[in-house]
Amino acid sequence: MQNNWSRRYDFVALEADQLASMLHPVFPGRQVTSVELLTAGLVNTNYKIRVSGLDEAFVLRIYLRDQEACARDRAIFELVQDQVPVPELLYTHIAEVRSETNNTYTDSVQYETVYPTKTSGNTHFTYAVMKWVDGVLLSDVLAGKDDTAIAECAYDAGVKLANIGKHTFPQAGFFGPDLTVAQPFPEGDGGFLSPIEQFLFKERGGQRLGPVLRDQLWQFVTDNVDYLKAQDEAPPSLVHADYKGFNILVRQEPGHWRISAVLDWEFAFAGSQLTDIANMLRYDRMHPPAFEAQFIQGFQDQGGHLPVQWKRASKLVDLLSLCYFMNSPIPDDARLTETTGLIVGTMDHWEEYAR
Repeated sequence: MQNNWSRRYDFVALEADQLASMLHPVFPGRQVTSVELLTAGLVNTNYKIRVSGLDEAFVLRIYLRDQEACARDRAIFELVQDQVPVPELLYTHIAEVRSETNNTYTDSVQYETVYPTKTSGNTHFTYAVMKWVDGVLLSDVLAGKDDTAIAECAYDAGVKLANIGKHTFPQAGFFGPDLTVAQPFPEGDGGFLSPIEQFLFKERGGQRLGPVLRDQLWQFVTDNVDYLKAQDEAPPSLVHADYKGFNILVRQEPGHWRISAVLDWEFAFAGSQLTDIANMLRYDRMHPPAFEAQFIQGFQDQGGHLPVQWKRASKLVDLLSLCYFMNSPIPDDARLTETTGLIVGTMDHWEEYAR
């Protein structure tokens, strides 16, 4: 479940003077009293920090993959904060960078390789400072096997996902910094089949799967692509695109468990909420049955729309992300082995997904 996957970018080590300089606009005149590297996540670098004279903690988030993600985070937090719990963003700094767009997909979004510029020997990063949110990861609750906690967290995750989807857009595609759709998706099957075909036959994914499994998977997606047509009935909505236990904080309040924050919106785009459903249910066979049932119940109770044969459609959507993982430039054996198993599992259990 991604526990052993390699990071895509090394952690950023900061000298004391760098850290003080980055935090000065937010906490002028205060001293940093503690710094803790947060090791969850595979891309960006996050530090939990405390400063003199303040009891609360804060997070310094350094964006390593895409500088525009910082501006998108601010825009998304402002958009959803009344319906979805998100950290309070205090400050953002966008560095001057040069970037090279890599024409591929990362969990359904394009990514850029960012090279920070250097001034006077000091590296200037794109970063944000936000308030710390108390809670435990939903993934840890799932690992704890407390059926009541799992069911309550799953239900609220469904409610919050429905709230995310209430924000709609005129077309599907990748956002610019201001949440306008800067890169519209191709209409029809092309937005799904074309990148999969590229991963399987023109890049690394097919080589890593081997010719037999590659051809079997391609036949499978082309045979079943019609299940995705029903998703076009709903208008494009805000998609978190990494909606899973590692990115959701929960806490126990009097009488129930609730989500305290939805984190890591870096990959968000406008599209189908089946992407988020697919992310949350990727490891459904490892979760107790109440998890999926309560997650979907909360989603529907809050007004979330599910198309006909939604489970099959969501599993198909997830295959695009899985093909991207197989195409990763990092030769990560744990990632490739786990992803191959998920691809095979989707095809082997296809009949069970009929709803």
